[in-house]
Amino acid sequence: MASYEDYIAVNIELPEIFDPHDGYVWKVVKNFRDRPLSATVSSGVIAPEIPKTVAILLDIDVYMQKELPSSLEELKGALAMMRDLKNEIFEICVTDKAREGFT
Repeated sequence: MASYEDYIAVNIELPEIFDPHDGYVWKVVKNFRDRPLSATVSSGVIAPEIPKTVAILLDIDVYMQKELPSSLEELKGALAMMRDLKNEIFEICVTDKAREGFT
C-alpha cells in the first residue's frame, strides 16, 4: 500500500495514539525576507476514493503582500518571481517517487 511519505518530503510524526488515523492536514506560512513574497503551503492525507490507495493534497499559494506593479513588464517580472518560488517549493516538497508519477 502507498504511503504519504513515499510522495511528500515534508512529514509530521504523529504519536502512536493517532495510528491509524482517518486523515490529517498541515499548513506552513512563510514570509520571505529576501524577496517581496509570501507562501502558504498545506498538505495532508484524505480518505481515498479508490481502495488500497492513498489520497494526498499538496497546495502551494504564493502571493505578494504589497501593491502589484503598475507596468506590464514589472507585473510580468513579479509573476515570474512568484512562479519560480512556487516551483522551488514544489520541488523540495515532493519525492522522486512522486515525480515518476508525473511522467
